[in-house]
Amino acid sequence: MTEAEWLTCSHPGTLIQGRRGWRRTTRKLRLLACACYRRIWRALSNSNRFAIEVAERHADGKATNDELCAAQPARPLNGHFGGPKSDYLDCGVHYAAAPNRKFRSWAPTALFFAASAVAENGSKREAEVLAHCNLAREVFGNPFRPFLSITPSVLHWNGGIVKRLAEAAYDQRKMPVGTLYVTRLAVLADALEDAGCTDTDILAHLREPGPHVRGCFVLDLLLGKE
Repeated sequence: MTEAEWLTCSHPGTLIQGRRGWRRTTRKLRLLACACYRRIWRALSNSNRFAIEVAERHADGKATNDELCAAQPARPLNGHFGGPKSDYLDCGVHYAAAPNRKFRSWAPTALFFAASAVAENGSKREAEVLAHCNLAREVFGNPFRPFLSITPSVLHWNGGIVKRLAEAAYDQRKMPVGTLYVTRLAVLADALEDAGCTDTDILAHLREPGPHVRGCFVLDLLLGKE
């Protein structure tokens, strides 16, 4: 895959396979899958919503493996094309809330069912798949660009306000869609600039309209998350 292909790819499964030597953490893959299911939150059953919430907390170390396994819905036997929409959702959330040892290989399938629950084919499904691709770029950044870094002086500037703003931006979300507030990210970008950050990729991403979600590659950089 080339950088041009990464930026224009319209298949989320291909995107999250990435390129040789590129690290994809389970946490980021998990948060990406959860963000995709929050896009169709209204269609999820209460048990599926609970599973996604537990999966998000598990990704950040706030739920145990036992809690995740208990929340994971059973996989329907007839979760395939031509089956009920609820089966697509149950199958997808089953994969999205799978234990870590299985989830890494199942992440593309979780995204597949999230898009299929919107529509099996046609323009609606294409639009949902494109949205998933944009979320993948939000979470993983551009693996073809030089590794981003933040100097300690930026993080320590003005009593560590940059990190506090980043933590607030990560914690406070528009619910139930789970997107981050662009106003908070814009304030964070201003603080970074005042602190001496000159990385145009970092500043531009925080000022983009989004949607931004947990796992955002810039917030993860500032907070030391992988």
